[in-house]
Amino acid sequence: MSGANDELKPLNENKTQEPVVKEYSLDAESGIAVKSTMDKSSLTSSGDSFNLGYTLTGYGKTVTGNGSDVIIVIDNSGSVRSMTPTIKETVLSILEYMGPNDRFGITSLDYVNTALTGDKATLTAAINKYSLSGGSNYGNGIKVAMSMLEESDENRNKYIILLADGENSGYDDAVALEQAQLAAEKGVKIYSFEINPFSSNFSDTSTMQQVAIDTKGAYKLCPNAEAISTFMLKMAGEIYNLAARNVTFTTTIMDSRWLDVDSMSKAPDKIENNSDGSVTVTWSYNSFEIDQMEEIPLSLKPNLPANSGYTLITKDTQLISYNDSGKGSVLYLDDIILGENNYSEGGTWTSSVYDSGRDGCVWTLVKWNALYRGNSEINVYLSTSSDGENFGARTLVSNGEELTNFTGRYIKTEIEMNCSEDGSAPVLYDLTIYTDETVQSEVPVVGNDLSVCGAETVTVGCPLALWLDITGT
Repeated sequence: MSGANDELKPLNENKTQEPVVKEYSLDAESGIAVKSTMDKSSLTSSGDSFNLGYTLTGYGKTVTGNGSDVIIVIDNSGSVRSMTPTIKETVLSILEYMGPNDRFGITSLDYVNTALTGDKATLTAAINKYSLSGGSNYGNGIKVAMSMLEESDENRNKYIILLADGENSGYDDAVALEQAQLAAEKGVKIYSFEINPFSSNFSDTSTMQQVAIDTKGAYKLCPNAEAISTFMLKMAGEIYNLAARNVTFTTTIMDSRWLDVDSMSKAPDKIENNSDGSVTVTWSYNSFEIDQMEEIPLSLKPNLPANSGYTLITKDTQLISYNDSGKGSVLYLDDIILGENNYSEGGTWTSSVYDSGRDGCVWTLVKWNALYRGNSEINVYLSTSSDGENFGARTLVSNGEELTNFTGRYIKTEIEMNCSEDGSAPVLYDLTIYTDETVQSEVPVVGNDLSVCGAETVTVGCPLALWLDITGT
């Protein structure tokens, strides 16, 4: 406790604060949950550092939910023959991603090999026996796959994996684009993998790309076996374990000088310095799988001015993502607001013994003037003695209380002070104890000074963060 400048308040102390953790998520079957962690709830005015971290975690239903229907369409031509072992091995790995509600089917570009089924043993046997023969009319292959999906419930997720060398004819181009349009209307995504396109002198393979674009799927050029395996397994993760795609996480730090980008373990993908001196930082992810976790740590040094009260540290923090159907959502996070705190959590001060000079002195009233911040506390205890050494039990008294049974020549005071939950300290300016012979002044009135604080501007559609700054009790 410190009594400097005729004030009593807790001493300055760099105390350890408990981390502040908040969790955010949307009420959706799949998506991304965000956890924010602050290592402290208040700062000193001497340039205290502040560690803020965000943890992004993908979530979704892999066991329950509507399930997925996936048809793999495999080119029959000889140009793909060298890739056959890799294709088989990779498809067998993809089958391991399947959940109990998922189904898988196999077809060549000409005819159905294995109808949609959730039986992994049947599918494994079919892949092991699969052999290549025929042409490269992948437009017809898409048509066959669409016919296999006709029995699929509209609530199920539907995909076609197209493995082809890209060789085509004008007629086949037209069929492929026509089928892609039909697939888009029925919510079927096509993932097209162009295998070894340089095995022949093909003049135009853009249709493979277009069918993926039209159906909001994806296209990958696979010039070798390693690329086939890598891209197909990544695609399987998105189909069976997708939490969200096209994810962006953004926050605005109120003073660009507070942020040291060079010290960050994960630098932002985009940094925008704003005209008001703030800086907006953004992290982007093409896709986010279930149980995928990404850490975004921020080490800040706000340099609060003395007696600043509360300061807005970050604002407009949000996560934008899209589900598998392309529907977007926005998850808003609370603004970060910190208070200045140069004090310990609490303390006790005991006065020296006061001698009234009268035996049997009757003490009649106690009052004090103080500044209370938030839910901070000041507890005052009095005890009396007739000899200055042996004091009675201390008694808790209230401000302006008329005292009873306080008799004795000597009196002393014990004061307990506790900071508010956000670290703000109370201040005791004076304390007076009256006797039955003292001319009493008016009992002090201690009220509340209220200030509603918040950002000067707010973006339309975003939450408005307000906080109440309270002085008094």
